[in-house]
Amino acid sequence: MIYGYKLSEVNKHGLLELKEVTFAADAETLRELGQFFVLMADAMDRGEFNRTSHRHIGSVVEGWSHRHDKDVIVMPPVGL
Repeated sequence: MIYGYKLSEVNKHGLLELKEVTFAADAETLRELGQFFVLMADAMDRGEFNRTSHRHIGSVVEGWSHRHDKDVIVMPPVGL
């Protein structure tokens, strides 16, 4: 599960800025999340993201979407 406390609503679509995020997950899932974050940081360092780029964990971590009903998305820090 992914939990968080709302800090503010940032756009008309209901996207929230969270004060914190909590991952209630087993060790394997935490490793997959870590792998995803490292891979995405490396991709950003290589210039593979532009201001509208984003990546879903299910497109990077094999089998994620079959095992989890939650999505994790990474994007560069740009205005929403």
